[in-house]
Order: sequence, then C-alpha cells, then structure tokens
Amino acid sequence: MRGIGTVANHPAVDRALDRAAAHLADAGYEVEELDGMPLLAEAARLWALLLTEDVRLIPPMVEAIGGADINTALRGHFAAAAALWGERPDLTAYINGWARRATLVTRLQELLGGDRLLLTPVCAEPAFEQDADITDPKRAVEPHPAMWPMTSIPVLGFPAVSVPAHLEDGLPYGVQLVEGRFEEDLVLDAAQAVEDRAALPPLWA
Repeated sequence: MRGIGTVANHPAVDRALDRAAAHLADAGYEVEELDGMPLLAEAARLWALLLTEDVRLIPPMVEAIGGADINTALRGHFAAAAALWGERPDLTAYINGWARRATLVTRLQELLGGDRLLLTPVCAEPAFEQDADITDPKRAVEPHPAMWPMTSIPVLGFPAVSVPAHLEDGLPYGVQLVEGRFEEDLVLDAAQAVEDRAALPPLWA
C-alpha cells in the first residue's frame, strides 16, 4: 500500500515501493496493491494521543535540565499531537484510545493472519535534513504526518522491518514490511528477498 490518504508520497518513495514490489514478485510472492487502509490512519492518530499522554508529565523536567535542542523537539511533538487532539485531551479520550487500539489490533491481525505481509513506505518523504526536529519549532512539527508508517505500526505492536529498496540522488529510500503478530520469520525472509535483489551499495562506500 502506498499511503493512508493523509499525506502524499514523494515520487521517489513511490518508486521505492514499486521496486520492492517487483523484487517480491520476482522472489515468488503474490503481490496485490491495496487502496489505502483507514485503520492505519486511525492508528497513526492514536499514536499521537497515547504516546503524548504517557509522557505528559515530562516537559517540565526536560525544560529544567535539558538543552534547547531537546526542548524544541519535545515542543514540536506536543504541538503535532495538539493539532490532532487539542491541547489537553481528557481522561475519557485517553481510555477510549486504548480501547480503540485493541479493536484496530484485532482488525489488522484478521487481515494479515499468519501468511500475509503488508508493504508500506518507511516515510512519505525523503530523509529529512539533519537536525530538522531541533533547530526550528515550526520545522519540528512538519515531519510528523509523513512518518505515519513509523507510528501506526508500532502503536499496534506488529512485527515490521525496514529494508533499503531504492537509491536516488544519493539518498536511500526504504520500504517497510509488516506481518501478523508473532510471525517474525516471514517478514524477515521477505526483507531479505528485497535486499538481495535491490543490491544497493553500502551507504558508507
């Protein structure tokens, strides 16, 4: 799947997905394109609620003992979450968020089972510039929507692996492979199939 309808992919991200899908097909996998997945859009939004409320008491301590960089990054995170949930979600929203997470876990597990994989971007945009999250408060907020693959899957607790699939203008573009819970062997095998066929040079070469 290419996205969840909340942010457009950079063209190079789509090319990485196309290459990875072709590599998987060459390795004998049956590849089918999905047209979005609303449950992952909801999961990414839940991540912003659940993680933020879990660390709600941390900012005063970070402000007291942390430097400017970590405070800028933390304020950026809270600002991105506030754009989705308001400045201070109440306890009901938090409790309902955990309950809703359980429903989404069940639905994704039903979709993947023990023998299906999900191919997604790692991020909808190219690699962000160095220190994007710590140098400017506004810039610290901007990357969050593009990182939905890095938030939606972890908040649901599914095994996933990112693997390099494409190199363009000197930047690597990875893809993410996701599998049903407790089925890590298949996702690792698929990632190896992509990596072997992509045959990208080491980034430090």
